[in-house]
Amino acid sequence: MGQVTSWCLGDDEHDHVLTSLKEDRASTRTAASSGASQATGSDQNEQTAIYRSRPKAIMSSGPMYAAGTFENKYALKSVIGNGSTSICHLCEEKATKKHFACKVIDKRAIQSKSDDLLDQFQVEIQVLQSLDHPNIIHMEDVYQTDTRICMVTELMEGGELFDYVVQKGTLSEVEASCLVRKITSAIAYMHACGVVHRDLKPENVLLTSPSPNAEIKIIDFGLAKLLHDSQTRSFLGTRGYLAPEMLRRQSYSKSIDVWALGVIVYVLLCGCLPFNDDGSKITSDKAARV
Repeated sequence: MGQVTSWCLGDDEHDHVLTSLKEDRASTRTAASSGASQATGSDQNEQTAIYRSRPKAIMSSGPMYAAGTFENKYALKSVIGNGSTSICHLCEEKATKKHFACKVIDKRAIQSKSDDLLDQFQVEIQVLQSLDHPNIIHMEDVYQTDTRICMVTELMEGGELFDYVVQKGTLSEVEASCLVRKITSAIAYMHACGVVHRDLKPENVLLTSPSPNAEIKIIDFGLAKLLHDSQTRSFLGTRGYLAPEMLRRQSYSKSIDVWALGVIVYVLLCGCLPFNDDGSKITSDKAARV
């Protein structure tokens, strides 16, 4: 993995970034999928650095699985989350007693649903093994047997950004801008590496700890897409955060993540979604007008 360096934008670059973000939002409002945009910014007064690794291609050879067995290195502890095809455990590295999170994926349960679902898990592993950014969850190890896959990641103990916002009601502009800056940096980095997340939302941003100075990390790359081409058409994601072009079943590009970021900003500042997220009542025309 490439070494991560930090940088801050100058005034001219900052103005250029703001212009780019405005253009991105305008393009998604009209459901135009004319290309991908990558933008980020920082406030030098707060001395908050934005991190960027040298962009690199995602591995084309597929996931790399660790040698040996999961049980030789780690011990599963309590369950911290459940899904339809996986269970997330607290796990402990035996040699160091350090705690991690372990997502145990039942391959048989996945294959009984769809072979494509297993392929998507492979993409998730491939993406996480390739990305290296301080605001993206870090993959420690991956093990595979005939019946399961064990994905070991850093442990996030502060809960979801969604729950944090619910507890506070709304965030101040200062706090929200700090969080958004970090999320934007991670998105710009993903896009530079050819990855579209496709399910950005506060529930998929975790806090490292309950402390006021906790870091945030983007998680859940289960719907991530490697964009070998500039556009794609798959329809998926979380409805309240979908860009108009996705709702209209049109082709789309990396800009859908920028739209989702805009919705996240609204949620942080207003404490609610900009659209009525109650199923079929959300229409693409409404999203395009707002």
